[in-house]
Amino acid sequence: MSRRGPRPGTDGPIPKDEYLVILSLASTKAWALNEKSSFIQVFRETVAKFSGKDVPPTIYADSLNKMVINLAETSRDPLVIAFVKSEDEAKTKDPSHKRVPAMSKVNGSNIWIREFSFAESLRAKDAKQQVANIIHEAAHLAGAPDTPLFEYALDRIHDAAGYPR
Repeated sequence: MSRRGPRPGTDGPIPKDEYLVILSLASTKAWALNEKSSFIQVFRETVAKFSGKDVPPTIYADSLNKMVINLAETSRDPLVIAFVKSEDEAKTKDPSHKRVPAMSKVNGSNIWIREFSFAESLRAKDAKQQVANIIHEAAHLAGAPDTPLFEYALDRIHDAAGYPR
């Protein structure tokens, strides 16, 4: 299968080269999971169960290929802008609030990664957080709902991949 994605988007341009380097490495690692049959099985089963639809064997690769990665803080999408603002306000009011590192729209193609998530990757000097973001959002692009129950169920996918979120 050809690899066309994930690729940087234009809704939320990613202005820092070091973020693009991390994304390139994360994309390579995310694609390596496509060769791991145990991971693909868990991904397919989890997405099928919670989306209520039959999913093809290529669902993970299909999600990676259609994935367009944007920076949430530079997005022009009104829903993303409102979400970033509400998350930042919640963090200001309650410093223990755990902000969401990435977001997407179910069955869409765009994902938006928060700048603090990229900064964490730079501090850690690895791409693990971004691989976890890609895997997580790939499930939503594949049709998995964005509900509290499914967010918890996604731990199964992360565990199978070896990239906890």
